[in-house]
Amino acid sequence: LRIETVDHAALVVAVDAALDTEKRVARHLSLTSSPVPLLWHYSVMDVTDPAAAIADRYLVTDWSMPLDASDMTIEGRAV
Repeated sequence: LRIETVDHAALVVAVDAALDTEKRVARHLSLTSSPVPLLWHYSVMDVTDPAAAIADRYLVTDWSMPLDASDMTIEGRAV
């Protein structure tokens, strides 16, 4: 973490904001999909599913594409 501030009070505010962000509980998503919607990794995907009450952006952290043409597995972390 790199922070540049003009005084101590600004430093405290900036560090508190960074800590609040880091303390948030990470939301993860694991899903399967077909036909192959993602052929790359570390991309951001928008996931909307009203039935599951999900409407967030996720950073793709892992994916697998089986060579037998079965469903692709995608893992993501909310951003």
